[in-house]
Amino acid sequence: MLSGYFKLKTSTEAFRNRLENIFCELKDKKVIIYGAGDGFCALNEEFDFAKKINVVAISDLKFNKSQDYKGFCAIAPDEIKNKDYDTILVTQEMYKPVMHYLRNNLCIEDKQIFTVFEEEIPDEARNFNMLYEYKFRENLEKLVKKLKNKKVVIYGAGALFRLIHKYFDLRGLNVAAISDMKFDGHENGEEFLGYKVCAPVEIEDFKPDYVLICALKYLDIAEDLYCYTLKGTGIKIRPLVKKPFKKMLCEIWNG
Repeated sequence: MLSGYFKLKTSTEAFRNRLENIFCELKDKKVIIYGAGDGFCALNEEFDFAKKINVVAISDLKFNKSQDYKGFCAIAPDEIKNKDYDTILVTQEMYKPVMHYLRNNLCIEDKQIFTVFEEEIPDEARNFNMLYEYKFRENLEKLVKKLKNKKVVIYGAGALFRLIHKYFDLRGLNVAAISDMKFDGHENGEEFLGYKVCAPVEIEDFKPDYVLICALKYLDIAEDLYCYTLKGTGIKIRPLVKKPFKKMLCEIWNG
């Protein structure tokens, strides 16, 4: 089953250009493809790896013996060392654990490893798939309607906000500023991704109706803002990312 991140990422021109550049770089090399899941099948159907590069084998943990797979010689990972090859191409979107496995478990140190996917933002794939699971796009549309003509400050300028800013449309929200502790001591007029920035203690100066918390751990931040930073201001606090009720319970239960 293809993830929401896979569908989005592979539909972009940047992804296609990156993959074509990789094909050009690997044109005269003997390549082992690592990853034979649904993602590989979808990519192979569209790009036809055999016509683009010299694939000597495809490897995956699901292979425990040599066999034919989609027209390729499929091998178990521990057989990679016995193959004559120049480089490995990883097709899985969650490529970092695979890289760790290849380098540390299989001790592949002298070969270059390419990845079909590249994260421009830390934890990009994991966070996007979480937002996809939480139906963030649909919930954002509802939030925009609910907060029409309301001024908001978004609290949290980390990787999650960068991801949301990149892949989702926040223009329906009247965002006065982005707040984060890292903006303590910021310069006058400083911006972050096109928004004014402010330290948490400056939120009240913008006179927002709402503070929308953009963080995975919402409850602790909300409690701190409500009891201290925004105490007595009347400013409403709510999450930018609405979690399913069961997830909220788990967060409460696990502290």
